[in-house]
Amino acid sequence: MKTKILLTLISLIWQACAWGQAPKNSTVIVQDFWGRVYSVDATSGKKNWDNGDFRNASSATPIVSKDRIYCLRGNGTVSAFNLTNGALIWENQASINKSSESSSSPTIFNETLFVVGDVAIHALDILTGKTKWSFSLKGHFFSSPTVSNNTVYVGSEDKLYAIDATTGVKKWGFPAKYVNSPTVSNGKVYFGSEKDFYAIDAITGKEIWKYKSQSYYGESSPCILYGMVYTYFLDGKLLVFDQENGNIIWAFSTTSNSGYGQTSSPIVANGKVFLNGTYPNNKLFAIDAFCGKLLWEYQYKNFVYLCSPVYANNTVYIGDGKGNVLSIDAIKGTLNWSTLLIPSGSQAVNGPGIIASPVVVSTNGMIYHATISGMENDYTCQHNVTISSPTGLNICEGSSISLTANATGSNAPYSYKWKQCSNDLSTNLSYSTNKTGKYILEVANTFGCVSPISFELVQTASPSANISGTNNFCPNQSITLTANVTDGAAPFTYQWRQNTANVGTNANTFNANVAGAYSVSITDSKGCTGTSASFNVSERPAPNVTVSTSRAPALLTGESVVLSVPTATGQTYQWLKDGAVISGATTNSYTITQAGSYAIRVNRDGCSATSAATIISIITAIEPGAEGIGMEVSPNPASEVCRVKVVLDKAAALELQLINAGGKAVRAWSSGKAARNHETTLSISDLPAGLYLVRATANDRRAVSKLIKN
Repeated sequence: MKTKILLTLISLIWQACAWGQAPKNSTVIVQDFWGRVYSVDATSGKKNWDNGDFRNASSATPIVSKDRIYCLRGNGTVSAFNLTNGALIWENQASINKSSESSSSPTIFNETLFVVGDVAIHALDILTGKTKWSFSLKGHFFSSPTVSNNTVYVGSEDKLYAIDATTGVKKWGFPAKYVNSPTVSNGKVYFGSEKDFYAIDAITGKEIWKYKSQSYYGESSPCILYGMVYTYFLDGKLLVFDQENGNIIWAFSTTSNSGYGQTSSPIVANGKVFLNGTYPNNKLFAIDAFCGKLLWEYQYKNFVYLCSPVYANNTVYIGDGKGNVLSIDAIKGTLNWSTLLIPSGSQAVNGPGIIASPVVVSTNGMIYHATISGMENDYTCQHNVTISSPTGLNICEGSSISLTANATGSNAPYSYKWKQCSNDLSTNLSYSTNKTGKYILEVANTFGCVSPISFELVQTASPSANISGTNNFCPNQSITLTANVTDGAAPFTYQWRQNTANVGTNANTFNANVAGAYSVSITDSKGCTGTSASFNVSERPAPNVTVSTSRAPALLTGESVVLSVPTATGQTYQWLKDGAVISGATTNSYTITQAGSYAIRVNRDGCSATSAATIISIITAIEPGAEGIGMEVSPNPASEVCRVKVVLDKAAALELQLINAGGKAVRAWSSGKAARNHETTLSISDLPAGLYLVRATANDRRAVSKLIKN
């Protein structure tokens, strides 16, 4: 039985680490180290505008919401600029503690801007910049806040805090040193702290799992996608954890100098991880998101310090230490364009250039921030992917599996790619294999947005069965066959066959009453099938219960008849009269002198058969023949016809009757006229065998003669 199983492998895209579509004429928003903000055409690299504001060093990534850009400056100033032309809308300086440098990025949630100074987090109205509330923190740190379910999660020097986003009231604090920017997913908060990496419950703040590293964590923010946590340590190692239990799935090393420099945050999109090597490793890496295989690397011409990549429309955007913003093809790993933003000869050229991560703004209103920003972006591809297979993800022993991709949603047509750790296998809708292992299906829509899903094929033992039961049966009886299943995964379904025809219902037993070769096919819960060997069933021959009679079964008083059946080795006999056992009548023959219904039951090899009843009749009186009538019946015995000849002493009409043992006339004949000699032929072929009387009547005189019908 072929069962179509739809696998629950729907590709879910969440957090700020997936795919985003940036149409032509989208813009890239960049803030350099000195606080100047730029708008660059995302397709051509041409600068649209800058706000001409060289002041206050900052490595904080700007945030874009609707038609505004929000920036945090090193002197504690929060500024809101017009997205179209860079014009200043408002500033808030009084409520933010000053620092020589700020790398904590602001975050927006429910029309509120959350920013972090040295010793506090502040909630500001995004329209006016006015402070709604502030919450004190300890120490100088680099954590950007993240907001989920009306809760702000932010790190400090000694704790990770959960704060009510509306009131600013603390919900809980989790003790940890130098907490970096957290990420929230599936009810858990993930963050790095000195040499530890944690997953804690987002509601209670209780630890779920922890990883202890030999290296410091740095300033990287974790990215979560495909059920995995991607996080980057200062020693240049990208570790990928199982989101639920913290087990390491794979690791990748950028081979940087161990423990040196600052780390940027990885971003995951279209089944790839993009990250910069730890400073001074001056490369951008593209890695398979599912198995950690290097796809390509891009060598920067200038150093890239702390800046995290942002991804949109198969393009990676990044800023370098000389003030260039770069567009790199995410598929090929080649440079699309590079634009120098910082004016030559300015004091800013001598600084670290661009440290803050860019933001991509599309013309359709979609906005794409880097992972480190703490912003939740809508990166969905707007199509879901499932895989169907008769056996789920199980390769039945000795068989192959056929997988079919099912894509539903918008932006069709879709293209398909089946992979195994970056080795392309097929671009067809379906893929068949007999090899176990981890696989990836990538389904791209017409815009190139990829929804990848990872799955593992495992081999499972196919069910096998043997049939038990008696292999023969008596006529008019049946036997029960039982399917004994080994291997496979219960519950099972069954299909019995007699020779090649399907018989029976879905049960592990079958009642057979016809001879033949029986088999059963079993399908387990994983869709694997197996068929038993043939089990031959025969019907034992019934004992011969054909009764022979020594004479006609109609007797005159004092006469007898012998009934008998053929003998055979191993048979037993029991005669019956009127359905009751005749005591002592246990041989193959029996002599009868009494009227009744007689039968014999014969047993052989467990099979029993009972003969048809033989009716024995006793004729108790025969009328005496009258003088002057002579009658001859011939042939006698007869089977087909008999001739009756009657001679009278004087002419008279004659009536003839043929009477059975029960006294009923079954034939009648009349001469219709007077004569001395009468002759007729009676047809008796349809009459039962037995004793009959022929009675002739003429002028009230009668004569009777016996006729035996064979």
